[in-house]
Amino acid sequence: MFKSREPREPVILAVRIRLDSGWVDATIRNISTKGMKLEMANPPGRGSFIEIRRGSAVVVGQVRWVDEGSCGLLAQGRVPVSQFKAAPSAVSGPRPNGETEPERRATARVMTAEEVAERSRLKAMLMQKAIIAAAGIAGAAFIGSLMLGVLEKPMQMIEKRL
Repeated sequence: MFKSREPREPVILAVRIRLDSGWVDATIRNISTKGMKLEMANPPGRGSFIEIRRGSAVVVGQVRWVDEGSCGLLAQGRVPVSQFKAAPSAVSGPRPNGETEPERRATARVMTAEEVAERSRLKAMLMQKAIIAAAGIAGAAFIGSLMLGVLEKPMQMIEKRL
């Protein structure tokens, strides 16, 4: 018996998609709370996991079918349909005043000195905790080997008497 599928809403929404090879432009042609149909020049292979972004709306899902120039995506969670429809396009393009918006991901974000210091502090804390954990494990192994040596002779004697 066939499962009834959720109704899809036909749309034309420009989005950015993150593949293993990087970011590409695509268009959502229909959308539901469980997935969407995407049109793009070179769709990813069936079974691929991709991330779709439009403004602040983000969906991660698996490609379930591929056709020439399009693919179907099954979302891992619920697709925020209204958020996708309301979000401004993350694709660069002309603004109302005629200027073009630069691509947000074209350049690396420059970190401030405070952000660099905080990141370094967090890495140092992580390394410190790893060293303490390794020392604890090594200490426990050493104490265990000492206990084995101490208890080995009495256990052998008990074994002989039994």
